[in-house]
Amino acid sequence: MHVHEQSPTESRGVERSRIRARRTRNRTLGVIISAVVGIGVLFGTIGSASALPSAGDWLKLRTCESGGNYATNTGNGYYGAYQFDLGTWASVGGTGLPSNASPATQDALAYKLWQQRGWTPWTCAQIVGLPVGGSGGPALVAARVVAEHTVGFFDSLELTSDGVHLSVVGWAADLASAGRTTSVRITVNNAVTVVRAASARPDVNRIMHLAGAHGFAASIPAPAGSFRVCVTALGSSAAHNASAGCRTVKVPAALKAWNRVTPSTAGRAVVAGWVYDNTAPGRSVSVVVVVDGRATYRVPANRPSADVDAVFKVSGSHRYNTAIWVGTGRHVLCVYAVGVKATTKRAMGCAAVAIAAPVGVIDRESGSAGRVSVSGWGFDPNSAAASVNMLVVVNGVPHTVPANVPRADVNRVFHVTGNHGFSAVVSGRKGVNSVCVYTIGTLGIAKRLLSCRAVAA
Repeated sequence: MHVHEQSPTESRGVERSRIRARRTRNRTLGVIISAVVGIGVLFGTIGSASALPSAGDWLKLRTCESGGNYATNTGNGYYGAYQFDLGTWASVGGTGLPSNASPATQDALAYKLWQQRGWTPWTCAQIVGLPVGGSGGPALVAARVVAEHTVGFFDSLELTSDGVHLSVVGWAADLASAGRTTSVRITVNNAVTVVRAASARPDVNRIMHLAGAHGFAASIPAPAGSFRVCVTALGSSAAHNASAGCRTVKVPAALKAWNRVTPSTAGRAVVAGWVYDNTAPGRSVSVVVVVDGRATYRVPANRPSADVDAVFKVSGSHRYNTAIWVGTGRHVLCVYAVGVKATTKRAMGCAAVAIAAPVGVIDRESGSAGRVSVSGWGFDPNSAAASVNMLVVVNGVPHTVPANVPRADVNRVFHVTGNHGFSAVVSGRKGVNSVCVYTIGTLGIAKRLLSCRAVAA
């Protein structure tokens, strides 16, 4: 089941094969071409020939050898997805433990071993029906690459966390000028994006004996649907371009959203954020806000959203911002995004908000000559720097009194700023008066009764 060292007979056969191959290709590029093409052909990304292994062949082999686990290290002397022993691993250029190497490195060196010895080193090859005894095919590989000059490899294709972009990662190199940076063309259906393969890939340089920077990582917008993604390594001319392969990816229809819930003033909670449906990213949709599991509010997400549009490469208006009356006390607000199709919904989360009631104290109440005098302080904790109004009700008659007199003692004790004191004299009647005093919230909606007393005038 495991990789084993080659015999002297095998070594002589490999050497003869190498000599023949070198006579048919450029001596300077020989080693680089053989190794670089190993990665590309490993997944069927450069050309095709009946003698070359397919991605399916390698998958079958890995599954049999290690269950496809690149990190396998059971302590039996064989490591990684292809179960290399350390001697064989070193013979094809590996360093350290195979199980610690990246999947790309293990793939490349497995292919390099196949080039030298075919499927013979792996016992599993015969089990899964691979042609044990074949000599690999270096001459076919070399002939194909000399004609192309440029090679590339398509490492991965993944949907990014935002759900509407594809992450495409790989590398490409122009063998005619191996230290020069080249580009790749990424095609998503018929949409073409060209990116520079100019990021560092020391693993590629080490294994392929290259200099320079040859890696790329691109983020491509992808609305919902099924897409065929193809990558082409671009050479010095169109004739030298080389396919790095194609893969199919399905981007699910989903709502992309973000929201926040914060307490506001006068018994209100602010719900704000953005949402769009990537099945129709140019259209505005809406959110539903549920307060304490009972009250439901539908809010359109149709405010300008240039920042969101720029980040996610969409158009239209997708922001929302609204203040919902919840009253004082603790409340739980849950927000749901509703897509273009009413049946498409997404829970955006719940948040608890605490709306404090206005506060205040009556310092003095007195009556004289048919008049009532009242003084004290009051403010709204939800907007503590703002001055509020007090409501003084004498014998059922309301009087609005501003609490805008400086009260340094109140500010010091409650760690607030602004002016919050009040003092008023209002009409009453001779004899006993009923006096009730309220603090009014900053928007004049929420109020709190401070006291109701009988005051003699």
